Formats: sequence, structure tokens, C-alpha cells
Amino acid sequence: MESEYYLNLLKSLIGKTERYLGIDFDTALPIVLSVFTELNKDRRVQEMIRRKQLITAKQLVFLQKRFGITAEPEITKQEASKLIEEQFRNGNNRNNNYSNNYRNNTSRLATARSF
Repeated sequence: MESEYYLNLLKSLIGKTERYLGIDFDTALPIVLSVFTELNKDRRVQEMIRRKQLITAKQLVFLQKRFGITAEPEITKQEASKLIEEQFRNGNNRNNNYSNNYRNNTSRLATARSF
């Protein structure tokens, strides 16, 4: 169904380009394809902006266990990263045990991956 939409859109754009610029199909087609490609890029960028990536479960757990912060699940990954960075910068260290376990697990994971 979506392919029909795009084909009809291309057909319409070609017809309008031919009429507006007074050119034939063979000249209009590359122009329309270029314009269509740029429109599609713009649409994808807008979709990415609209669909902000939300905080990950790992970030939620880390904030809670490490800093005792219950973050709203609607915040973005970037906002969560900034919050974590801010907590480290401020020297907040609610749970040293979690920090040591996290470092140990990370070291073991890094060692396992190196083989």
C-alpha cells in the first residue's frame, strides 16, 4: 500500500514538473527524483526528532541504585546521561558497594570480550 502512495506521488510530481517547467518526461524524471530524495531525507530527520530516544532500563536502574534517583521514564537518553554526569561531577556517591560491583563486573566483561 505504501509503495502505491509513493508511486502516485512520483507520478504527480513528474506531471507537475513537466507542466510547470515546460519540459518532457526524460528531463523531468531526474529532477523529480532528486527533489523526492531530498524530501524523503527531510521526512526522516523530522521523524528522528519526533521519536526522541527514551531513557534505557539500564540507565533507570543505574540512577536508582547508584544515586537513589527515581527518574521519570519519559526523559530522554541524553537527559539521563547529563543527570548521571552531573551526579558524578558533584561527587554524589550514595552506594559505594554498587560502584565497586559495577566496576568489577565491567572489568570481567571487558576481560571476557578480549578473548
